[in-house]
Amino acid sequence: MAEPIRQTNKEYMMTYANSLSLLVIAFLIWFIYGPWQKLWIDWARERMFASRDEIFIIAAEGGLSFDSEEYRVIRTAIESLIRYTHKVSFLRFVLLLQISKEIKNSRPNPMEMVIRIQNDQVRDRVRRQLVIAVKSCVFMMILRSPILWLPAFVVFILREVFGQRTPPSIRSLGRVIVRESQINDEARVVA
Repeated sequence: MAEPIRQTNKEYMMTYANSLSLLVIAFLIWFIYGPWQKLWIDWARERMFASRDEIFIIAAEGGLSFDSEEYRVIRTAIESLIRYTHKVSFLRFVLLLQISKEIKNSRPNPMEMVIRIQNDQVRDRVRRQLVIAVKSCVFMMILRSPILWLPAFVVFILREVFGQRTPPSIRSLGRVIVRESQINDEARVVA
């Protein structure tokens, strides 16, 4: 009769450590691609809803007319962001960046509508809310993508060290994300 194979204490500990490592990795993957995703989508939408509500309050106070093109375009842009926040991802952003130059934009740019607002205080308040909505979407996209964590951290540190404002690349990122939500909205209307 063959003698049973006995594990030494060291081999047993290695097996235990390997099993525990696999469980931790599986948990992290589940967490990052499960609750973590939903957390940041909900966070971004909450901020976008608050921005949309603030623009409504500005209009209710008489700063903007509810019937004005500026109000309708800005509100529609934020609502498109809210509606398609769950679809915003780094991969979609890269793909849309490549094809966005070829696609004709049938909708007015929301930031151009902000510039058209005559009252300086109202314009600044509306611009702030639109920027909050877009930055929330950008921040959410970064936090949902583990691939972007390290580059985003480096950019954040460099920005803090050198004290620079938002780089133009981040502003163009926001424009592309708004454009993506508009394309999704147009596709929904056509379908």
